[in-house]
Amino acid sequence: MKNQLSARSPFWQLIFMVHTIIMLIAYALSDRTLTAEDYTVGFPDFFMFTAASLVIFVILGSIVVSRYNRRNPGKKMSIWQVAPPEIIMDDERSGIISANATRAVYLYGNIAWPVVAVAVAMFQSAPLALVFIGAAMAGHYIVYWYHIRTLLEESE
Repeated sequence: MKNQLSARSPFWQLIFMVHTIIMLIAYALSDRTLTAEDYTVGFPDFFMFTAASLVIFVILGSIVVSRYNRRNPGKKMSIWQVAPPEIIMDDERSGIISANATRAVYLYGNIAWPVVAVAVAMFQSAPLALVFIGAAMAGHYIVYWYHIRTLLEESE
């Protein structure tokens, strides 16, 4: 399980996405509406919390990536890299596993997103729509994580 939470795992993106969806749902459920006064006096509390959360995630990500880089000097990562860290292309076997995982996520998306669209259209509720979208996005990472778990168990 320790390697399942490595810097190359989709766990970190999943946590960030779930946190973001929870914040959006909380904001959608709140009675607060933004006015021009909110912007002239200063940032609303929600946006300050969002900024603080983002800073915490960047610091946490930097710590995780620097620990990974110390343990794996031949496979260094950057927190700002464009390619997702969970795509592992170290050798032919890992490339095939990553390609199969990507295929599984694509197939998942072909089923999940139309179901989400129908559910959002049926319920027509902003907080509920965010829950459906968040669940579909979480499923995206869970499907990928499930398919690359063998690589994560072997790495590091």
